[in-house]
Amino acid sequence: SLIDNVYLGVLEFTEQSKIASKFIGSIGQLGYAFLFQETFFDLDLSDFDIMRGTSSVAALSGFADLMTGGSGFPLPDNFGSYPGSKKCNAKSLHAMWHQESAEGLSDLNLMIDYIVSVIQKNEKMKKNDGSLCVYDVGCKSGSCNWWYKKAFYACGKEPCWSDGTVCGVGTTCNACCNDQEWWYKKALTACGKEPCWSDGTVCGVGTTCNACCNDQEWWYKKALTACGKEPCWS
Repeated sequence: SLIDNVYLGVLEFTEQSKIASKFIGSIGQLGYAFLFQETFFDLDLSDFDIMRGTSSVAALSGFADLMTGGSGFPLPDNFGSYPGSKKCNAKSLHAMWHQESAEGLSDLNLMIDYIVSVIQKNEKMKKNDGSLCVYDVGCKSGSCNWWYKKAFYACGKEPCWSDGTVCGVGTTCNACCNDQEWWYKKALTACGKEPCWSDGTVCGVGTTCNACCNDQEWWYKKALTACGKEPCWS
């Protein structure tokens, strides 16, 4: 939704600050407009009260323009803004209601336009799988996950690690396609099952010889222990 996009990371902090400022200016102006709506508060205001209220509109509009960036419907003061305003604003609550609500709604609409434009811009900047991320909404896949190979969060799901990839038990081994085990050839833990060692591969009894496809024995030609049975000499 629009609110999710604003607050869950699609918009940068500076963009969020601008939106908050525009919102305060727009809502402030609309709130002030409701003071002049006869049936909303039903205030029994004298002509003097009306004149005093309308005379403060210029200051309020200036504040609202400051908060919204002056992008709303520009009405420089509370007189001369529309035909008959000079006469009506000083005496009619309803006339001021229309003027102030028009300014506030204009600012509010332009704020929504700003949000949509920024979101569309940032949508084009969403990251591909494997790119570092912080929020799900910053990724094209809509998912930001921990990648063991990067030791940080990245977009998408990390591909599982192939057999033979060195890993740490309880940590990076969680990324293995298959269960990890101790690999004698690497002298480290790695993903998958180590292929057994072929006959003739030198090994250590009680250690690396455990990886032999066949039982080890002493090979005279090698003067070392090796996997399998040594062929007889011709």
